[in-house]
Amino acid sequence: MTDEQCITLMELVTVLDDEAMLQEIHAQFCAKTGLDPHVSTICRAMRQLGLTRKKLHRLAIACDQAHATRFYISVVTNHVPGQLIFLDESSKDWRALNRSYGYALRGLKPRTGHGIFTRGERLSTLATFDLNGFIDWYSITGTFRSESFLDGIEQVLLLYINPFPAPRSVVILDNAFIHKRRAFADAVRRKGSIVLWLPPYCWHLNPIEEAFGAVRQWLMKNKRLAT
Repeated sequence: MTDEQCITLMELVTVLDDEAMLQEIHAQFCAKTGLDPHVSTICRAMRQLGLTRKKLHRLAIACDQAHATRFYISVVTNHVPGQLIFLDESSKDWRALNRSYGYALRGLKPRTGHGIFTRGERLSTLATFDLNGFIDWYSITGTFRSESFLDGIEQVLLLYINPFPAPRSVVILDNAFIHKRRAFADAVRRKGSIVLWLPPYCWHLNPIEEAFGAVRQWLMKNKRLAT
């Protein structure tokens, strides 16, 4: 493919929904250019452009992308990374140790006899995170409620935040009901810090989610240590 055709392909992939299949991208390219290259040619060109097929990250339909963009721009415009401290919970039971992928010959399904099928005890962790990584965490059995959440922030958040505009002075978290309690906001503001709640259904804007994902990957990799 020529450089011009590669640019057209890149523009198409950027505009199309990320869940578009290779055949759909091929059809759009043919309609746009009047050419009809083989699907494998499109596939090779996409690889050369650095476009890879990955597991989809699904956003809630109710997520307002315009609102999310405005929030993101406001944060990066008005604050420096060192001022930001992120807070969230993660809850898992023993089934979180199950691995989702394996290797097998083409046409055969990978199988394992090491699956965990019982829910077992549920563990919830409240953690804080900044540009250097996890700061602290607080774990309980079961699910966080309003009171246990307030107990947790005493240990993982209030000990580390500072008056604005010092480092760790802007607290960012999602707008879950227990996060919107006045007692929480008052506790943070008494320390001189600012609270910013993410727009509804925009938890993907919280980098601690990526960190939680890395922890889950480590647990799956080392599940024999955990069990």
